[in-house]
Amino acid sequence: MIAALRYEWVRLRTLRSTWWIAALAVLVPAGLVALLAINVSINDFEGFEDVVTAVVLTQGAVLGPPLLVAYVTALVGVFAFGHEYRHGMIRATLTTVPRRGHVLTAKVLVTAVAVALMSLVSMLVGLALGLLLSGGLVDAGAATTWQVIGGVVAYCTLFALTGLALAAIFRNQIAALVLVLLAPTVVEQIIAAVLIIPDALNSLEFLTRYLPYDAGSQLYKPSNVINLGSFLGPEPLSPLAGGLVLLIFTGVLLAVAYALFTERDA
Repeated sequence: MIAALRYEWVRLRTLRSTWWIAALAVLVPAGLVALLAINVSINDFEGFEDVVTAVVLTQGAVLGPPLLVAYVTALVGVFAFGHEYRHGMIRATLTTVPRRGHVLTAKVLVTAVAVALMSLVSMLVGLALGLLLSGGLVDAGAATTWQVIGGVVAYCTLFALTGLALAAIFRNQIAALVLVLLAPTVVEQIIAAVLIIPDALNSLEFLTRYLPYDAGSQLYKPSNVINLGSFLGPEPLSPLAGGLVLLIFTGVLLAVAYALFTERDA
């Protein structure tokens, strides 16, 4: 197992894509945080520091839009298997580490740690910029600040692992990328619309609370911040329950990936 972890760590840190993903995960959100922080500093939001902090740190994602850093760091998960199959390196990997369970476990662990670190650094840089540019409206001591930061790190990590699982299942980098990008932003929205809009399906509206990516996004959405999605359907799950839904979904995908990876030819 140690050999598999070492092999995966060397593979990850020697890929140029890892470093430009890490740079994007920090720099792009940082630019948006800076713009938002400057904007709130010239408006009267005094008394709403908790809300302002959550909105600025997530670049507005607490209000409903997608969390940008999650989509950037998800690439690390997709590429963990995507690069292997795209460039035919999976055979070399399995020659070096023949035990397939160890290969998959190592990829999951190294990807989880790498994405958690990237997203944490991104959030801490955003917090520093918010403190510097918001005129005191971003508050590091606010009750929800560290819930938001921890929630973003957890969400990004699970999100990336779903990308890893999809790449292992489909053995195709492009297919996994399309699915991990469109499932939260398009597929889940279509399912929600189908369940909410027709009166005939009103009794099934509650199922929208359990759409995995939307449920998982509750991890970084404090209860005192209005979620636009709450106007269109049932009350969202709590952060803990939503995170559990995404965790179970991720676990199921990884279990399928494990079953296929250990049974199929390379």
